[in-house]
Amino acid sequence: MPYSVIVVEDELPQQRALGRLLNHESDLAIIATARCCAEAVTLLEAHRPDLVFMDIMLGGENTFDMLSNLNTIPFRIIFTTAHNEFAVRAFRFSAIDFLLKPISTEDFRAAVMKFRHQVDAHNFGSRLHNLLTNLRKPAGSHRIALPTLKGFLFLEVSELIRCEADNTYTTFFTTGGQRIIVSRTIKEVEQCLNETDYRFCRVHHSALINLDYVVEYTKGDGGWVKMMDGAEVEVSRRRKNYFLSMVMSL
Repeated sequence: MPYSVIVVEDELPQQRALGRLLNHESDLAIIATARCCAEAVTLLEAHRPDLVFMDIMLGGENTFDMLSNLNTIPFRIIFTTAHNEFAVRAFRFSAIDFLLKPISTEDFRAAVMKFRHQVDAHNFGSRLHNLLTNLRKPAGSHRIALPTLKGFLFLEVSELIRCEADNTYTTFFTTGGQRIIVSRTIKEVEQCLNETDYRFCRVHHSALINLDYVVEYTKGDGGWVKMMDGAEVEVSRRRKNYFLSMVMSL
């Protein structure tokens, strides 16, 4: 039996474009479409689909507000949105799938493939809650979702002291003494954290530090940085000038 899909989109051209993409997926079947929040709530409660493609804005209505008022969310959501820098940041921090309009076939297929691998809505509710929390917070206040073997751990970015790379894994070190290992490259982590209002600096190919927690810098070929947790982190010669320029601008 194919997975049931509801499309929540107020623009007919976008709705049709998404429909054409879905028609090429034999295991996904559109059972209903909605063009406003009231209609969406009725359909979601009546059909309880497996997957929902949901535009963030329906006319002047915000679907986040609608979701906040639902008692339960037993389905997965892939949001669709026009480019909005703050919203995109929030999605990335919360590990929630989103598609930027106009939706490309490649991005659509990647999101659908991810859904197939994580069909169960388990943990989705907590990630969605984290997304809604990040969207409501002022700039400079963020939580990031870190994938673990059991699900996701949500960490305040302000509590992150440094990150250490080991091939395709990255270890997060926090002010609370936690060591959290996640299956993400340090490059991916750097790209995500650089979108926050905190000052993170890649001082070595295997080290990313929060400049707010630098205690001391010792000169050398590249030098060494002592962090608040007592760790001594090597600064590579290639990254030394960039690091010093960031420190001098504090």
